[in-house]
Amino acid sequence: MTATIKVRNRDAKSNPHGQKKMARLRGISRHRAYTVAEIAERLHVAKGTVRRWMKAGLEPVDGEKPALISGDTLIAFRQDKRRTKQHCQPHECYCFRCRAPRAPALTMADYVPITPTRGNLVALCEECGTTINKLVPRAKLEALEAILEVSIRPGPIPINDIGSPSLNDHLKTEA
Repeated sequence: MTATIKVRNRDAKSNPHGQKKMARLRGISRHRAYTVAEIAERLHVAKGTVRRWMKAGLEPVDGEKPALISGDTLIAFRQDKRRTKQHCQPHECYCFRCRAPRAPALTMADYVPITPTRGNLVALCEECGTTINKLVPRAKLEALEAILEVSIRPGPIPINDIGSPSLNDHLKTEA
């Protein structure tokens, strides 16, 4: 009787937390030129990603085909492209349309409690008018009220507190 052991195969691209990872430059030598396929293989990204980097400014060694990219150029390009994390001030929320921290328009925001200890700060972006949100501890609400005009809205009613939580309630009256 032989026992079989299942081993979960995890390739280099997989991430247990589901987060996107920056391509590591560990396998790239500064003194060597690479093709698009070699870069894609070594950095565990798609060839299309490397081509997109080329459109975004990654310069090949010359205009010949196949395109050769020096390791030194690739390392410099990837280090320049690394984004620094943008931190919001206490009164700011991150606007996904503007892709930057923004203060609420007219310094007004709504606080919607989610739990007894924290809630969601909801406002409009001062630049584009998009709804912006930020999770805020209830303890910091007083400090925010000194900067913003915050109105506290009632939170969602828990389904246990509803007298008749069934969505098919209307069927009884129609019959």
